[in-house]
Amino acid sequence: MSNRIGQALVAIATAFGVAACGGGGGGSSAGIDRLGVSSGTITGFGSIFVNGVEWRTNGADIEVDDQPGTESSLRLGQVVVVRGTLDAGGTSGSADSISFDNEIEGPVTAIDPAAGSFVVLGQTVLVVPDTVFDDSIAGGFAGLAVGALVEVSGYRDATGAIRATRIERQEAGEDAEARGLVSGLDTGNQTFLLGDLAVNYAGATLEDFGSDTLSNGDIVEVEGNFAGGVLVADTVEREDDLSGEDGDESEVEGYVTQVFSATDFEVAGIRVTTNAGTEFEGGTAADIALDAKVEAEGEFNAAGLLVADKVEFRVSDEDTDVEIAGAVTAVSTQAGTFQIEGVLVRTTPTTLWEDDSSAALATFGLADLDVGDYVEIRGAEDPSATANDVIATRVERDDSRDEATLRGPVQAENEPDLTVLGVTISTDTAVFRDEDDNPIDEATFFATVGVGDVVEAKTDTLAGFNNTSFIAEEVEIEEID
Repeated sequence: MSNRIGQALVAIATAFGVAACGGGGGGSSAGIDRLGVSSGTITGFGSIFVNGVEWRTNGADIEVDDQPGTESSLRLGQVVVVRGTLDAGGTSGSADSISFDNEIEGPVTAIDPAAGSFVVLGQTVLVVPDTVFDDSIAGGFAGLAVGALVEVSGYRDATGAIRATRIERQEAGEDAEARGLVSGLDTGNQTFLLGDLAVNYAGATLEDFGSDTLSNGDIVEVEGNFAGGVLVADTVEREDDLSGEDGDESEVEGYVTQVFSATDFEVAGIRVTTNAGTEFEGGTAADIALDAKVEAEGEFNAAGLLVADKVEFRVSDEDTDVEIAGAVTAVSTQAGTFQIEGVLVRTTPTTLWEDDSSAALATFGLADLDVGDYVEIRGAEDPSATANDVIATRVERDDSRDEATLRGPVQAENEPDLTVLGVTISTDTAVFRDEDDNPIDEATFFATVGVGDVVEAKTDTLAGFNNTSFIAEEVEIEEID
């Protein structure tokens, strides 16, 4: 685990104040009593939780894919833009408007299971640990197929790939759609690029440009027909949801996609600048790098730059290497924690909560979790507290099943045993597999695996995971350090 991610988890672990629904809590500076715009992922409901803030939606103007909607039209994992006013404590507020648009919509043209990616409209979509799959796609990533029509919400990374936060089926007959930054504009041939996607706008209607013309750097939404590798646009709409007036407060979540200098970078299409007064949480200014996952909070200036009061580093996709599935054995809403056998799980204001059990609670959170519930969590080791604690980036409750999973970095190995998160994994009767899911023998497995490497153990009986003991029926190498 890198030093920076260790710092990030230390910061997260001290930022509790967890609320009952959606894991809501802090995440904004206390004392702010207004906010121009907040952009981030929906992590819970009961109102909606975005960037750790509970936004009341009564009276809000809600728009979903350019159509009027309600709170019930919104979904977990969608990246939304909220305009409204924060309460004085900074942990809740009243939304004036909430808007959602998919990042891309269209047919899947290629799938790479090894990379956990697929291609839509020539754009690479990456499935990351916290990607939410809608129930319309049975089996998650395995349920995708070439030719399937999908809608993807997410963030662009520095390569232009979309790191998906939510994936669902697209209705047949709908136009192909893509959002992003205009580059490579050719006004003569009336073409431009969105990442690697070629767009022809010769016959398109330009919307919300006013007296301005289409320019490189504009954030646009394009709808039309995808054919021959080109998106032939019917409409090109300029997006200004993330813009703010001079003095407007803002929170923007996403990946660092450009770094211009040590104090000047871009997140989710917004230019961010820092100064001597900027507070860095979970890292330092030196940690601003391409594809760092951050939330920048501050105030827009007259030039349209977001002058950051605080930059908070989020747990990176690469460091989200813990996965546990099993029965809940203890819950503490006051501490913001629960246990799965011998592993303590800490939740944060930005933990994503999903109830896939038969109860199907829309407002599911820590207060709804009971001893005996079957859950799956994704997250990372927490170096700030008692050894073997985990910070959960995602908690999913399912109907009970007689199986358990434990995935994480190896802390010790003593053939035929491994230690992960303080749990001793016994492999006496296990089937061994390599990184490519191929069967291998015990000797090869233990000759390959060392401390720091990530492994995943599974058992077909919940009784096989008992406190700090795990009797594995299968153990697989996930990642060699």
